[in-house]
Amino acid sequence: WLGLTGTQQDVAHFAHLGGLLGGWIGYRYIRR
Repeated sequence: WLGLTGTQQDVAHFAHLGGLLGGWIGYRYIRR
């Protein structure tokens, strides 16, 4: 996993993007 070899900032950035993507997918799924 890339996060294990990245810096703490990279891990936080990856988690943030994952959260946004997950939230968007969940929103689209509910609104369908």
